[in-house]
Amino acid sequence: MDFENRLKRELSQGVLKCLLEDCGYHVIPLGIEAVIREIACLDREAYKNLDFSDAVRFLPDFVFLIKA
Repeated sequence: MDFENRLKRELSQGVLKCLLEDCGYHVIPLGIEAVIREIACLDREAYKNLDFSDAVRFLPDFVFLIKA
């Protein structure tokens, strides 16, 4: 992923996380890139060659829970 797109992704995820936390939600990073950080450094072909199942590849980036 090129720098500009990576920057946009990180900024938008950070803003969303902050907004939801300020609204009282507990935000849990869940996406495969959050679980296995090294994946974010791979190009598209190397990522495809890892052959993750669709259940893992399409995990949501965040899970939101209401704070009790």
